[in-house]
Amino acid sequence: MRADRAEREIVGGLLSDIAGVGSLLDVGCGTGHFAGLWQANGLAAVGLDEDFRKLEFVRARRPWFPVIRGDAMALPVRDQSFDVVVMITVLEFLEDPLEGLREAARVARTALLLGVLNSASPLAWYRRLRRARAYRDARFFSPWGLKRLVCEALPEQHILLTCRTGLGPVPWVDRPSSLPFGAFIGMRVDLL
Repeated sequence: MRADRAEREIVGGLLSDIAGVGSLLDVGCGTGHFAGLWQANGLAAVGLDEDFRKLEFVRARRPWFPVIRGDAMALPVRDQSFDVVVMITVLEFLEDPLEGLREAARVARTALLLGVLNSASPLAWYRRLRRARAYRDARFFSPWGLKRLVCEALPEQHILLTCRTGLGPVPWVDRPSSLPFGAFIGMRVDLL
């Protein structure tokens, strides 16, 4: 699937550029879709989701991937418990994305890794026009809007942002790029 390949390439590339990563918290892990990517990178990864059914799915299909039940707005772990905290297509559905980012930063030692749907992409406009059911309640972000959100959530924190987009309207533009129009945005927030 094009979307899956593009998202994994973007997220994997941003993750591989972080030195010394050993542990990762996958907030909103859902069915554990990215668990294999974390394992392939040799990470001690833990998934977190508030949906009990999704966690049961993970436990049945990926028993090697530890998961806990919890809320992205009040993570049930200590401060700086993980090197990296990941939120892939989570901010779009949070009641308060600012609080979700603050919680993620509280738990992370090194970086946040965000993946969101891009409001500036042609695919986002198409989805809105079709009123795709899965995206009705989603809050889309542009690369600039996501940057503003991160800066607003972490005003006292020294950060470095790296952004890539991918998944264009045609397959030859699926590759990670610094151009702002891919349907998926990956952003690494280095906590300095």
